[in-house]
Amino acid sequence: MKLENLHIGYDNSTVVSELNIVFKLGCLHTIVGINGIGKSTLIKTLCGEIQSLKGSVSIEGELIESISYKELAKLISVVHTSREENKFLSVYELVQMGRYPYLNWIGKLTDKDKQIIDEALALFEISEYKDQKCFELSDGQYQKVLIARAFAQDTPYIILDEPSTHLDLYHKINLFKILSNLAHNYQKCIILSTHEIERAIELSDQMLVLLKDEHHFDTPQNLIDKEVFQRIFPSEMVVYNPKLNTFSAI
Repeated sequence: MKLENLHIGYDNSTVVSELNIVFKLGCLHTIVGINGIGKSTLIKTLCGEIQSLKGSVSIEGELIESISYKELAKLISVVHTSREENKFLSVYELVQMGRYPYLNWIGKLTDKDKQIIDEALALFEISEYKDQKCFELSDGQYQKVLIARAFAQDTPYIILDEPSTHLDLYHKINLFKILSNLAHNYQKCIILSTHEIERAIELSDQMLVLLKDEHHFDTPQNLIDKEVFQRIFPSEMVVYNPKLNTFSAI
């Protein structure tokens, strides 16, 4: 996925400009920055939910706006955090939604579809509660179901908007390890926005740091060496310790 001179925002109000980035298969990419800096706007632009103000997003050389919705659903799967629209579905029903782009006009699951769904349930260790309703799940369990649906969709690109929201520390760490596994062992391109900067530094292959008037895209170590993380928050309030990889209040 390639971003060329990309400007994003709403109603001709630019939020982030001049993004020139390549998101690669087999890598975990994270997008970090303070609230309102443009993380969710970028995620929606990458998914094709909103149009860019200028520049382009292309996948394997094809502009995203020229790809049909059905074909785009075979390239990108999206994970949002809300369960309101899904709460009365069973775990199995939600995961099987990932196969919809591949169903024929009858809409019947094939043996291959069922095999992929079962693989997703097993991979994310949610087979045991596949018949439970989503509203019965904990936040951590539900997040795994959403990622299992994305895996069942069998797309090379998986994009997540703040997936660790409402999760406790254990489930946040577990979530990042799951996504790292998907990237490295299944050759997925994982792109997620997150406030978990410390976890992102530990496990990301590439990070996009959005600052007020600039942005940086590089490996976590290179960003540490450039002292980029020290500039995310006001220096008189929060300090970053690169040796301990921790943010702390002053």
